[in-house]
Amino acid sequence: MKINHEGIKKIRELLKHIVSSPSIIQAFNKIAVVNGLPTKRGIALDIPNCWNSTYKMVGEAIKYKIVLNSYANQHAEISSRTEHS
Repeated sequence: MKINHEGIKKIRELLKHIVSSPSIIQAFNKIAVVNGLPTKRGIALDIPNCWNSTYKMVGEAIKYKIVLNSYANQHAEISSRTEHS
């Protein structure tokens, strides 16, 4: 279970970073278009008191896995920041 919690935490932190700025969402969308995925206005984040929101967040992260990995690789400071948190 700890592995799952750590993975979800990393997804959550990356998604929080992406939705923190319109220019970051724009960069995310450019990568999505290159990979043949639809653009996003925002990304579903989980809500502590809504049991299925984590499921939705992870499902969306899986759908956009290529985009998230590409964005994280291009912006390595984000992944190092979330690893040390």
